Amino acid sequence: MDGGGGGVGRSRKAVERELEKLRAEREELDIRIRLLESELQTGSAAPASPAGEDACGGACQARRGFAQDEALPADMIYRYSRHLLLPDFGVQGQRKLSRSSILVVGAGGLGSPVALYLAACGVGVLGIVDGDDVELNNLHRQIIHQEAYIGRSKVKSAADACRAINSSIQVVEHHHTLKPSNALEVVTKYDIVVDATDNLPTRYMISDCCVLLNKPLISGAALGLEGQLTVYHHNGSPCYRCLFPNPPPVAACQRCSDSGVLGVVPGVIGCMQALEAIKVATGVGEPLSGRMLLFDALSARIRIVKIRGSSPICSICAENSVFTQEDFQKFDYESFTQSPMSDKSAPSLNLLPESARITCTEYKSLIDKGEPHLLLDVRPAHHFQIVSLPRSLNIPLSALAEKLPMLETSLKETMDSSDGQPAVYVVCRRGNDSQSAVQLLREKGFHSSKDIVGGLQSWAHDVDPEFPAESKHHHTKHYSSSATTTTRFLMATHQSNGHGAAAANGRSNGKSNGHAEVATHQGNGHSNGKSNGHVEEVDWKFARAKDGVLATTGAKMSIRAIRFKISASIEENGPRPVLPLAHGDPSVFPAFRTAIEAEDAVAAALRTGELNCYPAGVGLPAARSAVAEHLSKDVPYELTADDIFLTAGGTQAIEVIIPVLAQPGANILLPKPGYPNYEARAAFNRLEVRHFDLLPEKGWEIDIDSLESIADKNTVAIVIINPNNPCGSVYSYEHLAKVAEVARKLGILVIADEVYGKLVLGSAPFIPMGVFGHIAPVLSIGSLSKSWIVPGWRLGWVAVYDPKRILQETKIATSITNYLNVSTDPATFIQGALPQILENTKEDFFKRIIGLLKESAEICYRNIKENKYISCPHKPEGSMFVMVKLNLHLLEEIHDDIDFCCKLAKEESVILCPGSVLGMENWVRITFAIVPSSLQDGLERIKNFCRRHKKKPINGY
Repeated sequence: MDGGGGGVGRSRKAVERELEKLRAEREELDIRIRLLESELQTGSAAPASPAGEDACGGACQARRGFAQDEALPADMIYRYSRHLLLPDFGVQGQRKLSRSSILVVGAGGLGSPVALYLAACGVGVLGIVDGDDVELNNLHRQIIHQEAYIGRSKVKSAADACRAINSSIQVVEHHHTLKPSNALEVVTKYDIVVDATDNLPTRYMISDCCVLLNKPLISGAALGLEGQLTVYHHNGSPCYRCLFPNPPPVAACQRCSDSGVLGVVPGVIGCMQALEAIKVATGVGEPLSGRMLLFDALSARIRIVKIRGSSPICSICAENSVFTQEDFQKFDYESFTQSPMSDKSAPSLNLLPESARITCTEYKSLIDKGEPHLLLDVRPAHHFQIVSLPRSLNIPLSALAEKLPMLETSLKETMDSSDGQPAVYVVCRRGNDSQSAVQLLREKGFHSSKDIVGGLQSWAHDVDPEFPAESKHHHTKHYSSSATTTTRFLMATHQSNGHGAAAANGRSNGKSNGHAEVATHQGNGHSNGKSNGHVEEVDWKFARAKDGVLATTGAKMSIRAIRFKISASIEENGPRPVLPLAHGDPSVFPAFRTAIEAEDAVAAALRTGELNCYPAGVGLPAARSAVAEHLSKDVPYELTADDIFLTAGGTQAIEVIIPVLAQPGANILLPKPGYPNYEARAAFNRLEVRHFDLLPEKGWEIDIDSLESIADKNTVAIVIINPNNPCGSVYSYEHLAKVAEVARKLGILVIADEVYGKLVLGSAPFIPMGVFGHIAPVLSIGSLSKSWIVPGWRLGWVAVYDPKRILQETKIATSITNYLNVSTDPATFIQGALPQILENTKEDFFKRIIGLLKESAEICYRNIKENKYISCPHKPEGSMFVMVKLNLHLLEEIHDDIDFCCKLAKEESVILCPGSVLGMENWVRITFAIVPSSLQDGLERIKNFCRRHKKKPINGY
């Protein structure tokens, strides 16, 4: 027989692979034959359908074991009898389940119980996709695998286990990693998808794929001793991007291989994922759509919290989304999340020149020669206790700077026992943290320090194969440590090179080293003034700043930067004046001139000649006392000068508070839309940002129900802006009280941005957040800038509302003082004038300013209502702004909010602020803090622009 029957010249492995494939195909055919025979015996076979109609279409089509109204076959009645006895499940539930097809992505800790229970419960078709092989360190949690399968495909192992537990179902094996290039083809064959993966790019990819194919997604995650679970894109529930349109920082995420996980935890979450899949497949019960389950293993507590619904501005699932299947296949999820899809491909850093590094084999040779040295292990102490190299000193990287004296002492002891100057060799898990440690040591004068390339993983690979490192296919049950290794348990995992998924929303605790690039500068071929054709390569350390937050992110989060970009579109010396409706600085208009009492106070302070000196770091005592007295009028307790910190405007107040809170792994809750300076400062200080929505349909109230679901044990604060910039809302007493109660429950402080506190336009009064300081501590930001219309004076403050002195006990107040002592100060003469400004400014001034703003707000709201191309969900009640939605479906050749603003500036000389910079794409922020006549002119120009760009009718219709 020609073609491949004889196997002449073929290797034994090739023959075994083909046999395995043929046996699997035979097994599948046997199952299908038994199903058909069962249908004939029970008379449940459906009438023949026309060719192509309801055909199987391949192994991934759900089996049709019986018609919708026929009785179950006898073997199924016996097998699933305990299901059938349930009144809420019964025959109909089992019938629906056996006609469904479910894809499990990931055959690991979560996928194991999911696949086993779906198989056991009788799902019609079970697909399993995974590209990894079974490893020894999987078995404590991935219970679907056995020791006999170590080194073999996870999909094969899982499929065999599922067939062993239920031979009547179809199990489809997908022996590859799910990627954008193949996901659509695989997922489209199934009814439901279960995400049992552990990395962020794959979570985004699976969610996007399910939205495009309209598949419900059961998403679970487990890390450490905690787990989470929800159902995406089902019955109005959000997709993953609705909750997290932007990925969290790399430092905020880890995998199980980095932080560990108790084996039972993914088992619990996986079982519940299987349950949710069954509920969705059968329509029985209430799935976790729009809700999230939170599991704490240590306390054995399960909480269900509400999450917000599908976002109307989601770039993937919103009605006006333009994201296509072609876009999906081209989308680079690893670049988007700055994280690899597989920890096998996790990149290593390269921070040091070759002269500052040594390989593991070179270090082993150094040991064998007996050269004196000190080995420094910079992993966390509990990782060091698990396994370490002999005679190594453990100082965790996080404590290295403060424990340099310990290192010096150990180095001196080594010097006493040797003739020369001993070197310091630094090791960690993968060779990433050790490089950071060497950089620090060399900066501190330890010039002989060197990094051991690849860390303990390379040691296990290149020097000591018995070293208990991960990613090794052990086939024996017992292990002995080598003479060069101190073994206590298993290889500790410390450094992360990508996002993990400690939660269904992609968040987790812990640290990650992310990515770094080493810039290389090429010379011009000259050396010492002579041309030798050689290109000099210099490792310029400062060049890495080009990839830093300031270089890559800062401009995206700055209203000023985006305003300059839009202003560049305006034609110079145009026929009409430019109307600035983008930012809140009406001081250029005479009608908004500040109070004469304020000007006189500044002039008097300057003329004394006593206020030309440096002030105290936290502000002049008299000025602080004046602010305390001024603010105490509106709260049920008195503030003192010690509760007030003067700053160079509200902007510096933000710059002070954020670094004080930015501890490793911490996160902060910010409103969306919001003031972008908070997000920029958080990014600069490596403080993870998590957004909560402001609800336009409820007057831009805070989505309080979502706060608990996005917060975790590392959340430190929530920011509220009241009166609100950019939305113009003013929050009620009851609403703020709820915020305070949630903050107390979460154990976080409230940062209340109240710089617009005196600018309230409606009947609702301004309530300072400090009123609730007895419930949760409050840091309030205030300033002269907005209420007195003097942003250029740069005087603001941070007020501490904390009658229980919690911020004193936790050193937050001390930290603010320390920060201000090394920071810039507001002008001394402005501080000197502050007591007189606060005391002497008459209420008539504020009434005049508020009257102007009220008139302008009415004009703004009325004109927007008359313009069908834009819409405003809520009339502004405070501050100087209103958020306006662009009805882009009515406009032609306008791609998004930035495009709208740039073209408007070019054609009409009107400057607006795009919503993108505030967190709301395809919205704009309009300021009405401008004289009414100019505002009316600007709104008319906007209306004319929209009419000019309206969509043209097609064929007269």
